[in-house]
Amino acid sequence: MDGKALHARLLGGMDLRSGERRLGPLDSARAKSLLAYLLLHRDAPPPITPTKSPATDLRGRSTRGATAPEYAYSG
Repeated sequence: MDGKALHARLLGGMDLRSGERRLGPLDSARAKSLLAYLLLHRDAPPPITPTKSPATDLRGRSTRGATAPEYAYSG
């Protein structure tokens, strides 16, 4: 885009504009839903996604010879 604000109307028919220029229509309901979700949650932090599922991660680790971590407590 050319540095102009993006204006979006999500209710009553989706309308997207950059400045005065109307942006093309989205063809699928899925694309409209995704865009609406992203616009409504734009300030949310990105999700933390593991590279593997927890079950896969646990299967790949060996617990033999493992010891619990030591914690210092001063109280």
